[in-house]
Amino acid sequence: MDINQFNLAAPAEAGADVVIKHPVTGEDTDIVITIVGKDSATYRNAAKRIAGEKLPESDDDKEKELTKRGAELLTSCIRGWSGLDDKDGKPIPFTTEFAIELLSNQDFDSLAVQINAAIHDRTLYQKKSVKS
Repeated sequence: MDINQFNLAAPAEAGADVVIKHPVTGEDTDIVITIVGKDSATYRNAAKRIAGEKLPESDDDKEKELTKRGAELLTSCIRGWSGLDDKDGKPIPFTTEFAIELLSNQDFDSLAVQINAAIHDRTLYQKKSVKS
């Protein structure tokens, strides 16, 4: 077996387009998020940076901070998205700030769970475009 098949960093860094599923029906939506994988330098560097930050003293602040850090890690792996609209049907452009806000909000946990699963699914990064 070719040893290079174990080198997953480059494909993970190239990313994959992930079709987000409806949280209740499980059907594909129009939302496509381009995500890099956990073997990428992008993910590893963000994880190291976030892990090295000091936590606040109070338990309430710690919980909020940990939620935010989780959202920051997920967001660091997002290259962009399409098909995500506001309640009026207007496209929501990808920004780091909005993604962190969205993924920190427990009301949108089903989206964060799908993004996290895609980041950790090594099989996604062996193909050009896949569904989650």
